[in-house]
Amino acid sequence: MPERRAHRPGRDQKYSLVYDASWSSMNTSITGGYYAPLDELIREYAPNLVQTKTKEIFSINRAKGPDGEYHLYGIPLGDYHGRTLQFLNWVAESQEHFDLCAYGIQGVTWEPVGDKQFKVNSDLWTGETWTWVRNAAYERYDSNFTETDLAHIDRFHDPDFFNASVLSGFSFNSEPVSNEVSQYNVALQKYWFAIQNGAVDPEEGMALFREEAYDAVSAICAEMQSQIDAYLSL
Repeated sequence: MPERRAHRPGRDQKYSLVYDASWSSMNTSITGGYYAPLDELIREYAPNLVQTKTKEIFSINRAKGPDGEYHLYGIPLGDYHGRTLQFLNWVAESQEHFDLCAYGIQGVTWEPVGDKQFKVNSDLWTGETWTWVRNAAYERYDSNFTETDLAHIDRFHDPDFFNASVLSGFSFNSEPVSNEVSQYNVALQKYWFAIQNGAVDPEEGMALFREEAYDAVSAICAEMQSQIDAYLSL
């Protein structure tokens, strides 16, 4: 099974799998060239994974890469592309494979309830499928969910239920404001988490945070708005 490690862009480390998202460091990592495009790799190494997800899922999750083109991204640069995708492909081959990775050993840690639900038998396994092997084609739901709950969930699996955002496909290039991003991250580490954890007086902490981060945040927002305006004018 591929090794999982925390992602630290810019360090000389190799990774098999990493969880990331647009609200985290994904856009910055893509722009910096830390993530490889999956367009060809996923077809070569993970055909089952492609078959179990809709075309819309792949289309809406494309991002603008360093080459200026839109690609599907998911894993960082390294020597493990094939092995990682082969593992994900194996998970996508069957309900049995997915269940093992998502819920543990049937009859020990969990039991199926009908075709799409399950109940937990043990605290030995707490599967977090949303950060690991989430796949709507095989996902099971808690046995306490009602038919109404399940019907509501099904709506979110229907692409026609959603309207695409006008910013679908937009990827912020932070390079023009890389210094400001660094300044903001320094201020974030110094003040924000201390404020959240109650380690400092919130009013004093916020005043210091604003003083140190305001100009950087303003520059970042202005650059992002400029890029959004350019994207919407295409």
